[in-house]
Amino acid sequence: MDHVRWSTLCLALGLAGLIALGAPQPAAASADQSRHLQENSEAGQQPESPFVAVPGVFSLRLGQGFNSRDGALNLPGAQIDLPALNATATVEGFTFGLRDQSYGWDTITLQQAKPVENDTLTISDMQASIQGPAANFTTDLETRIDVHPSEDVQAGATLWLSYDGATGQPSLAVADGSAQMVVGPATVAVDGINAGDGAFSVDAAQVVFPDAGIGARIDGYTVADGASNWQSLTWFGQEFKLGDVATFSDNLVVVPGPSTPDAATVGAATRFEINAGDAANASGQLVFVIDPDTGQPTLALLDGSAVLGVPGWNVAVNGLNTGTQGTVVNSVVFTAQPLGVQAQISGVAVDENNGVSFDQARFLYQPEQTAEQRVAGFELVVDSTDAGYIVSTTTLVPTAQAK
Repeated sequence: MDHVRWSTLCLALGLAGLIALGAPQPAAASADQSRHLQENSEAGQQPESPFVAVPGVFSLRLGQGFNSRDGALNLPGAQIDLPALNATATVEGFTFGLRDQSYGWDTITLQQAKPVENDTLTISDMQASIQGPAANFTTDLETRIDVHPSEDVQAGATLWLSYDGATGQPSLAVADGSAQMVVGPATVAVDGINAGDGAFSVDAAQVVFPDAGIGARIDGYTVADGASNWQSLTWFGQEFKLGDVATFSDNLVVVPGPSTPDAATVGAATRFEINAGDAANASGQLVFVIDPDTGQPTLALLDGSAVLGVPGWNVAVNGLNTGTQGTVVNSVVFTAQPLGVQAQISGVAVDENNGVSFDQARFLYQPEQTAEQRVAGFELVVDSTDAGYIVSTTTLVPTAQAK
C-alpha cells in the first residue's frame, strides 16, 4: 500500500499547490476565499470543464462543496475519468492538511462503464473500492480479463484482488476461468477454473489429438488442504481398425476418483463391428466393469447382432444383451432355404432364477412347389401367455396352376 499512499500524496500536493498559488496568505483572506468557493459551489456555479486534465490519460472534476477550512482542503466528492479503462473513479471525503500535510479520504470507488478491448485483450466489469487511512486502506478489486491473441489461444477469468487493512493480508481469487490452446498436434481445453482461500478446482480439462482421434479428460479436479481429488478420469479413442475385418469405435476407459460414490467403479466400453465377408458379420457394444461389491470383473454385451452362415443357410441374431442379470435376445432366425425351412424365436430371456423363456416361436416349412403336391407347407406357432403356451398350426394349400 506504500504505492497507493505515495500516489495519493502526490495528487493531494498538486491540488494544494494550485490552491495555494491563487489564495491570499493571511488567514482572514483565506477564510473569505473559502466562503467564496463554498457559495459558488452551493449556487451551482462550479464549471463543468475538468479542473485538471491530461488528454487521453485522465481528467479531474472537483464536484460540489470544494472548500478550504481550518487550514485544510476539503473535497467532499471528486471524479477522475480514466479513458484508457473506460472507467470513472469517485473520491469521497478527501482532505489535505495545508500545515501538517496530513491527508485522507473516506472511499475511492472505481466503476467501468464499458469493456476495454483490442485484438489481444479485453478488460470488462471492473469495479474497485479503496478505503481511506481510517480503514487501513482496505481494498477490493474485481474485473474480468480475457486474452485472445489468436484463434489457437483463448483464455479468460474473473479476478478478485483484496487487501485486508486490519490484518495487512492481501488475497487473490479466480472464478469462472477457462482456456483453450493448440500445442503442437494437441488441443488443450480447461473449463471452470476457480481458486482462492487455499483451494483450487477445475470443472473439466481435456487434451485431444485430433489427427489420432484420441484424448484424455479429467472432471471435477480439486486441491484443498494439500490433497488432490477428482470425480473421473477418462481416456477416449474415436476409432481403431484391424485391417478390414474389425473396427472399434467410441472407446472409453473411465477411472473414478477417490471421492466418487462407492457405486462407481473402473469401467471401459467399445463399440465393435466385425466383417468376415458373407460367412459372418457382427456388431455391438462391449462394456467392462469391476463389481464394487465383489471386486470381480464383469463383461456385458449391449445391442449385439450377428449373422453367420453361407448363402441359403444362416443364423441371424438381433438385440442381444447379456450381463450379470442374464441374457435377453430380441430374435433369433434360422434359415435353410434349400429345405424351405425357417425358424424364428423372439423375446428370449435367460436368467438363473427362471431359466429360459420366450415370447413366441414360429416354424415355417414351405418347400418348393411341384404339380403333385397337395400340401404347400405348414406353419407352427407357439405363443407364451400367463396361462401357459398356446400352440397353433396352419396348413398351406397350393394355389391352382393354370394349364
